[in-house]
Amino acid sequence: ASHESWKPASYHPFGDRLVEKIRELAPQARIVVQQTWSYTPYDARLKKWGFDQNEMYRRLREAYAAFAAQHGLSLIPMGDAVQLFRAARPSPDGITGDPCGNPTGRDKFHLNRNGEYLQACTWLAALFEVDVTKMTYAPSYMSAEEAACMRRCAQKAVENGRVARK
Repeated sequence: ASHESWKPASYHPFGDRLVEKIRELAPQARIVVQQTWSYTPYDARLKKWGFDQNEMYRRLREAYAAFAAQHGLSLIPMGDAVQLFRAARPSPDGITGDPCGNPTGRDKFHLNRNGEYLQACTWLAALFEVDVTKMTYAPSYMSAEEAACMRRCAQKAVENGRVARK
């Protein structure tokens, strides 16, 4: 669960067992783990946990990297893509324009429809090695500029992950 993703202990023993079972039943399978993302600054759990969005990101990034390395798994760097987008297009209030949450609702942590587009680009780049910066599609509800920024962030996150694995 994403609310546990920053805790390395939360991956064990169940993640280990899942990997073991997949390897037993489908030894040819390529196991891929999607890294989750840090919540918007307004999610109350951050205060409860005693850290901010950036610290959640740092911790979950380390936890996913350790689990993937332990088992030799591929990682879809979705959390990295979200963080890169946040840096490229900072939100004036920490949530408007963020790929997570809904500025007018209670959800401050799931991907919104912009985040779903970013996720699709990240998955496409990671799983199929497509250079998504060459795509031109933008959903009708999103500006071409914002979509291009999301594609750049997705591609950069995936390329950074490939460099880190070498």
